[in-house]
Amino acid sequence: MILFRPDGNHWTLVTEPKRRSALLASFNKIDGRHATSRESTQLRECKLPCYGNTTLLQVRDETWTNKHLKIYYLEDGEDTYVRLNGTSPPIHALNAKLPIHLDDTNVLWYLSFFCFFVRGDEGPFLVIDDLNNPNLPDDLTTSEKLKTVFRQPRIFGRDDLGKWRISALIYYSNAVFHGDFLVSSSGTVDMADDTALFGDLPSKIQVPIA
Repeated sequence: MILFRPDGNHWTLVTEPKRRSALLASFNKIDGRHATSRESTQLRECKLPCYGNTTLLQVRDETWTNKHLKIYYLEDGEDTYVRLNGTSPPIHALNAKLPIHLDDTNVLWYLSFFCFFVRGDEGPFLVIDDLNNPNLPDDLTTSEKLKTVFRQPRIFGRDDLGKWRISALIYYSNAVFHGDFLVSSSGTVDMADDTALFGDLPSKIQVPIA
């Protein structure tokens, strides 16, 4: 299964005029400084496989000062929009409200989604499922090092509490490590262990959301 990516073929453009106009009106002057417009703002959406009638919305505009910035909202099917701001409370609130439905087919997708949007001081914890992931730095040093340690994310069954045991390769800041995670059916994610592989790489992940 393809894991969550801020870019990928699981996204579709929002083109229906009425819906597009309503979304632009809702998202204008984001954070008091990011204006949207009919001419330059791109709206994309994707469905989330571990939820029901919920859509993830992506807002971007190349006229913004930071051209790499993409802002995300969860739409819960009731015309309410929850900003994903780099912290866990919005996701946990959604998990409890809907609620979340995890199984062996979507738990890896959820882990990559959670790690991307729940950030540390240096940005996202990018789960590496493909060496061609466009969000990975493309410098030669990083690419060659990743080839020597790459392995797909993997589920190792469940523990005594029913939590999925998952191992994944993670890129955070300018470092790479193996992480062992525990994911509960309610959507909580804990890192049980980590093993540092590379530090001080020449590039960091550049996917700002705020």
